[in-house]
Amino acid sequence: MLTFIRSAFENLIYLFYPTLCAGCQTMLYGEEKGLCSTCRMQLPHINTGEEQSVLLNKFGGRTQVDYVYAYAYFMKKSIVQRLIHQMKYRGKRDLGLQLGKWCGQELAELKGMPMRADMLIPVPIHSLRRQQRGYNQSEWIAEGLSLSMGIVSRPDVMERTQFISSQTRKNRIERWKNVANVFRVTKPLVVRGQHVIIVDDVLTTGATLEACIVQLREAGAATVGIITIAATR
Repeated sequence: MLTFIRSAFENLIYLFYPTLCAGCQTMLYGEEKGLCSTCRMQLPHINTGEEQSVLLNKFGGRTQVDYVYAYAYFMKKSIVQRLIHQMKYRGKRDLGLQLGKWCGQELAELKGMPMRADMLIPVPIHSLRRQQRGYNQSEWIAEGLSLSMGIVSRPDVMERTQFISSQTRKNRIERWKNVANVFRVTKPLVVRGQHVIIVDDVLTTGATLEACIVQLREAGAATVGIITIAATR
């Protein structure tokens, strides 16, 4: 009887407050989470091998990156852009967690990825930005990755020391100048000799991630890899 009452109550809540697909806004059913089955199948996944290795070219040998992995391609007016926008600007924590889980599950099934990690480090945001927004979406993604990969997330070992304007409309050189010295490793002893992965939502020019890598290398990290939910071509 209790099970029946609980099920009836959940169905009533769902009737008035349905869970919608973040991609197409249709109702989710059964085991669907975050995205409906159709939208999830339509995600422009970045395959292993050559497509993933091309992402390393964004860093052009300027700093040592051990590997880069992104879950899907980011294009304007695409389903991936809608997902990132809802997570980043509308505070969809569950979506961030789910994307991180899917990404981690896919990585766990891949063979030949040179991945070894002791911790996940979400790209930090400035304290003023956190006050404005109330959250850091990269931490949600790292939480999801942690759940599916069994690697601890450490949002406490890096900080952003300067509050700067949005990078969205800047080119690569402008982005690099904007973020070159805005990150700091707050717990170098935790990082020293460790294999770390930096986690972010989107890889575009790579300037922000590159700035983080420089600081982690200087702190003595043994290897530094990157995982993002999306990447531009």
